[in-house]
Amino acid sequence: MVTTKNEIYYPDDYSKIADIPSDMKKMAESIDDAMEENKRETADQYVKQEQGKGLSTNDFTNEKSEQIETNKDNIQTNTENITVLTRKVSTNETNISTLQTELAETQEELNNSTLTVSGTGENITLENTVKAKFKEAPLPEGNSIQETTEGYNIMNFDVTQDSKVTVNDDGTITINGTGGFSIAFKPVTLEANQTYKQKIEIVSGSVSDNINNALMSFNGSTWLTPDGYVTYTPTADEVKRGIWVNASKTFNNLRIKIWGYKGTAEKPFEKATDGASPNPNYEQPIKSAGDNGSINVKIVNENLLDIPNQTIESSGVRVDVKDNKYTVSGNNTGNSTSMLLKCNFVLKAGTYTMLTNSSNSNYPYMNLRKDGENIVNMIYSDNGKKTFTLTKDTNINQVYLWFGSANITALALQLVQGSIEKPFVEHQEQNYSIPVQQPLRSIGDVRDKPIFVKVDGNWFERHNIIELILNGSQDIFYISIQNNYILAQFNPNIGVIDL
Repeated sequence: MVTTKNEIYYPDDYSKIADIPSDMKKMAESIDDAMEENKRETADQYVKQEQGKGLSTNDFTNEKSEQIETNKDNIQTNTENITVLTRKVSTNETNISTLQTELAETQEELNNSTLTVSGTGENITLENTVKAKFKEAPLPEGNSIQETTEGYNIMNFDVTQDSKVTVNDDGTITINGTGGFSIAFKPVTLEANQTYKQKIEIVSGSVSDNINNALMSFNGSTWLTPDGYVTYTPTADEVKRGIWVNASKTFNNLRIKIWGYKGTAEKPFEKATDGASPNPNYEQPIKSAGDNGSINVKIVNENLLDIPNQTIESSGVRVDVKDNKYTVSGNNTGNSTSMLLKCNFVLKAGTYTMLTNSSNSNYPYMNLRKDGENIVNMIYSDNGKKTFTLTKDTNINQVYLWFGSANITALALQLVQGSIEKPFVEHQEQNYSIPVQQPLRSIGDVRDKPIFVKVDGNWFERHNIIELILNGSQDIFYISIQNNYILAQFNPNIGVIDL
């Protein structure tokens, strides 16, 4: 608090909200005192003038007029100060209220969210983070993988093929063009009275009509299908070296898995490696996180439904998706209006809830699909909420919406972890690339956890695991077995060790 020349207090620090009431009280009391003093002085001067002992009438009037004007100025100044102070109090109260609301919302999100991590190696996803924000980038742990096969797949396509067929490194094949040829594989002998199974699975691309009568099985009369296994038991030994492709089919970059094996159990696809691998013909190199010099980290909030920008129209209804915001326009003119949104994300095994927060509580239905196959179906009685559980990691590349004949004026789609319905939030994500000087590796349960150390003013990565390439020029001078591990020591001054 400071004072005017007439000892009237007023506040000069408006940042201290807590002091405002006492400051205003002190200012009002000082104005009160000034007015009382003015009354006493006026009365005293009036008495003195009447007694003829003071100033002349004109002098007395002029002096009092000056004092009155001064007091008026002081009162005006204090009134203005009070107005400014009141305005700042109101602004601060609004700011405090806003901050309290944001704090409560953030606290609620924190209480209702559980941070989970998806992926290992070069691509790591932190899911269910609050508004997709974080202060410090998580340091990823190392991960090394080496593909292995049991060797049961007997259909090895690594041979000369028709020009319409491409054999991919992962053992899949791509077909492009019209059928009427055979897909070749290394000759195999099917043993008499032994049971063999075959199956196909679409990875990407398309085929005219459908895939169910496009590729012939071992028995020469049954078409292969992704819906189940085809079983064949020959009565005599038979040599097989190819699969016939239906001449009436047209393939548009159809990438497909085809596998066959001896036995009755249903087995998943694995690349044909002429026996269990790794082996001398299929070494299966070890791949580690950060082999390309960086680790990718994606941070996503609790809405896991990531729909890229696109526009879809059907039966007079138009849906525009931009930055995971949905704008609906037009009037539904159909009785069975549907839309297919493109996407591409992976759901880890677990429980999820999908929600359609729209202007109609029952529509649209939302189905999650992979290559046209329904993974999760929502129906009318679900009332826009469907909880489901996945037993394995699943890729989702299509979201199917069915509006029926309903008119939808607003739309918000959501996919969250768990079985609890949550208020809608837009999908948000942040992507980061963390550079590393060496790959982050793992051996069993031991994983690289990069610790950055400073040596002679320079920063270095310290890893638990390094790659040791022996080229035959090293001298082994000590070897022992400790805790079931073989320990070999090398003379560092002899030969070359490539790290």
